[in-house]
Amino acid sequence: MNALILSAGLGSRINELTKELHKALIPINGKPMLEYTIDFLVQAQVEKIFVVVGYFHEQFSYLTTKYPQVELVFNESFDTLNNAYSFYKGLVEVKDTWVLEADLLLQKNVFLQRPMKSTYFLIKRDQVGIEWVPVFEQDLVVDFKIEKTTKPSHGGISFWKKEAFKKIKDETEWLVKHQFEFFEESKNYWDHIPMRLLADLEVQAKILDKGSCYEIDSYQDYLYVKEVMSSE
Repeated sequence: MNALILSAGLGSRINELTKELHKALIPINGKPMLEYTIDFLVQAQVEKIFVVVGYFHEQFSYLTTKYPQVELVFNESFDTLNNAYSFYKGLVEVKDTWVLEADLLLQKNVFLQRPMKSTYFLIKRDQVGIEWVPVFEQDLVVDFKIEKTTKPSHGGISFWKKEAFKKIKDETEWLVKHQFEFFEESKNYWDHIPMRLLADLEVQAKILDKGSCYEIDSYQDYLYVKEVMSSE
């Protein structure tokens, strides 16, 4: 079992903190945010953790010494292409794979129980935001709708069985060869690739316990999480 962490982006929505430090390495209670995720993956015996880096990539180099499981993959186009291209760069092996955004603060190990099916993990929201809400048919995710809500919504964590991951890899490589403009459009994300295939992937969804995972998408998110952490 592997993990693929997308950590190449500029973090421009939180630029108050990212002028000299990558967003994924911002310390929360003295510990870089990304290390919370990696520690939990190691505890769950994930064999390889591929971290796709770009912006401030040199700041991540210590991770390969601290964590033998970590392999860094450099995305040289981090400032011109979207994160779907980071996903493409990270397609090193086809195994059961966790795919994660790097701007997550995990407070509970969500990786300990390997799902039987490919799974999107949903976050319970404390604040209203523009979120990706799954659409279900017979308990399987068939689409997402984007809306302003506090409903449980896609939280940047997904798990893909080997067979599904292979289909996503093939689709990604097809896009690179035949529709490269997909990677040049800033409104596209890596998530749009499996969304093209949902009818064939049999993906379920699981709601994470409240407080087990926070997304740091903005400076306000960062301040909110700091406040929550300091009160615990």
